[in-house]
Amino acid sequence: MTEACSLLQAAGALVVGGNHDRWLLSGEMRDLPDATRIDALTPEARQYLSALPKTRLLESPRGQVMLCHGLGEDDMASVRPDDDCEALRANAAFVALLAARPARFVINGHSHRPMLRTIDGLTILNAGTLHPKHRPVCSIADFEQGEVQVYDIRGSAVTPAECWSFERGSRPMQTLSE
Repeated sequence: MTEACSLLQAAGALVVGGNHDRWLLSGEMRDLPDATRIDALTPEARQYLSALPKTRLLESPRGQVMLCHGLGEDDMASVRPDDDCEALRANAAFVALLAARPARFVINGHSHRPMLRTIDGLTILNAGTLHPKHRPVCSIADFEQGEVQVYDIRGSAVTPAECWSFERGSRPMQTLSE
């Protein structure tokens, strides 16, 4: 974890904090498999993680982009590829984000499931995860071209898997009235 923090910081990566960072710093959920112990972090790594914002707003050729772990300030919330309108209406973090409209696009990752989905004009891109216990992927969003390329990662093999258009997404656009 300390090395990852150093690499991200040295690269100037735009990073946001998520639930595991919060849990690590507060000493919660340390009995989870692969959980890092706080004493395994250097003071510099602790400081780096403590300073991470929950959200970042970025500009793109297609409008504002919010980078977050979950949905906005809620690092545990998510929209999943199979959430129907009833589930979306019951998702308080999603409804609040939709009402506030801080950005046209949301890039997140909490559910670990790659997805590009537009709902009521808000496009959510879940970047997926590299964790080998899930489907390890890397997603690259091209805001100039208006598409997301998803790559499957298996060991040292990287294979293009899917290409989604911002207009069509990984599933059809929808509204909450559907």
